[in-house]
Amino acid sequence: RINSLIPGPYPWSDVNNSGSIHLTSGTSDIDVFTNNETGRVTVDGSLMIRKKLNNKGSIINNTDFNLHPNNQNSSDSWNNTGTITTNGTLSINSFVAFNSTGVIEGSGEHIASGQWTNRGTVSPGNSPGKLTHNGQYYESGKLLIEIGGTTPESEYDVLEIGNNRSHTILTSTLEVQLLNGFNPSDGDFFTILTASARSGEFSTLDLPELDPGLEWEVEYNAMDITLRVAAIVVPVTWLDFTVSAMDREENSVQLDWSTAEEINNLGFEIERSADGNNWEQIGFETAQVRTADQYDYEFIDLNPYRGTNYYRLKQLDYDGQHEYSEVRTIEMKSGESSISVYPNPSSTGDLHLSLEKEAQGIQGVIILDLNGRIVHSKKTGTDRGNRLISITVPDLSPGTYIIKLQGENKYSQLKWVKL
Repeated sequence: RINSLIPGPYPWSDVNNSGSIHLTSGTSDIDVFTNNETGRVTVDGSLMIRKKLNNKGSIINNTDFNLHPNNQNSSDSWNNTGTITTNGTLSINSFVAFNSTGVIEGSGEHIASGQWTNRGTVSPGNSPGKLTHNGQYYESGKLLIEIGGTTPESEYDVLEIGNNRSHTILTSTLEVQLLNGFNPSDGDFFTILTASARSGEFSTLDLPELDPGLEWEVEYNAMDITLRVAAIVVPVTWLDFTVSAMDREENSVQLDWSTAEEINNLGFEIERSADGNNWEQIGFETAQVRTADQYDYEFIDLNPYRGTNYYRLKQLDYDGQHEYSEVRTIEMKSGESSISVYPNPSSTGDLHLSLEKEAQGIQGVIILDLNGRIVHSKKTGTDRGNRLISITVPDLSPGTYIIKLQGENKYSQLKWVKL
């Protein structure tokens, strides 16, 4: 077991350590330094490595640690698979391409004129604190940030890339750990990294769970990365959703729903199921312009199943996100349809709508795609004797469409397929 390394004016040719070394003062100059898994080195003086560093154990630098090769031939010989704690200054000259698959931590400073690539874990501070890296920095491992409050350096970790150098994220992970029971609140923010310039985004985010209704936001700015805690924006605030039989003999179901707030809302798909597991879209309602203090919607299904019918609403955002309403059920006695479309599917674009007596009085027909865009419309008049409506739409692209029939303050929607 080595308790101390006596400094000298000449370099030691080779030091292979599996024990404990404490450099208490002065300068120690070493050509090749291997610190094995059980090795522990504490630097309170000055340690200079000339040719090769292979750290598998622990190096704690409280003062001055230099990777300073005599020539460029040793530029690929600098590796860390253990833990290096920098509380003083770690200097790396331009001949060094330093690769770390281990852990780099501490509240000191790296002065790097060479290329630094982190393939392991960088953990700024000493729970917490700031680690300064004055050199080009490539991140392809993990950045571990500890947060115990909203004050930088003293309450949460900061990685600072100084000396007008840039930070580049390749494929890497951001992990955040909360300290001392700290519970972030809405509006809290943490600037965890600063640089003269930066690029890239973390491929994996490992962030702690927040209180219900809160979420993390990661801001990738030109010169920093900031974490924010924000209230979750709900696209739609549901007020009510009901289904009711307009007339059990007529076999029609009315769906009514209302919302208090709508943000980024494209509209609602109306879905129906006979068993509560297999769903089909039977209609689409575009988001409305707000009136009074709420939004009110209505949809009439003239073709429910015999027996139990399950209904739900699929709310769609403009960015493709969606959420479902609660499921509503209703029992219908009749199994006959009051309206049907044929042929369905159609290969020619010719379709016919057959109306039973209770569904007559239709005033217009609108065909929409599944995004709610109108692709065809036709006025049919108000003749109650008209029991067949024929439409030709040969130019429609193959796909699934919604046929909406309007009349006498009621409407129905059917699904139709063009081959």
